[in-house]
Amino acid sequence: MIVELIPVIELVYNNQEIESPDYSPYWKNLDEWQTYFDKCYSKAGFKDKLISYSKGFRFYRPKGITDNNLIKVIEDHMDTFKLGKTEENDLFPLYGGYVLNINNQDLLFPQCCSDLGDWVYWNSIAKKKKSVYYTGHPAPILKFDSKNVIFKCKNE
Repeated sequence: MIVELIPVIELVYNNQEIESPDYSPYWKNLDEWQTYFDKCYSKAGFKDKLISYSKGFRFYRPKGITDNNLIKVIEDHMDTFKLGKTEENDLFPLYGGYVLNINNQDLLFPQCCSDLGDWVYWNSIAKKKKSVYYTGHPAPILKFDSKNVIFKCKNE
């Protein structure tokens, strides 16, 4: 079995005076949503085209983001938290998290409120620490047995 945690950054640049698609749910209308996201990114000032981790999603692999775009992401993130005026210990990780991929199949995507700092939780899961708490929501319920970690995902 091949298990990977794939880091992704979530880029949310809505509200660019571009009307969002009326197509719901988004996962059944990936082309329309990807076109919308691309228009939003362009209007927000991204210089280069962004290639999403999966069409219609707002997740992007850091290694696939050009230097121009990565600089914009970091500057925007710092502006959001006014990080230029805070102490080093007050830094916030970029939004996103880790895609759980087993045998080349994506099984779990970052949840709402997840960020790249969630590696701490994945490390705890790998060590089978029963007190693990995942910050995203809806967070899966974890169950450990002698050989497995079982993720129970609820649909809230």
